[in-house]
Amino acid sequence: MAKKPIYLQIGRGLFLSYRKNQTGGVWVTRYANGVGKYLVENIADADDKLSPNGSTVLDFFQAQRVAQA
Repeated sequence: MAKKPIYLQIGRGLFLSYRKNQTGGVWVTRYANGVGKYLVENIADADDKLSPNGSTVLDFFQAQRVAQA
């Protein structure tokens, strides 16, 4: 049974979440689209298996900056 993701609000209508899978984790954003719905998007791999490089593999703080951009 899959758990619901936990989102951390990092801006107005903008949320960040970490999702674990079999090969590592990914950073996921959820943001309001202005018509009452949220869009969900994977933004990068998490740094749990690889070192962060600022673009394809992000640590928590880098993921926040990318999500807010």
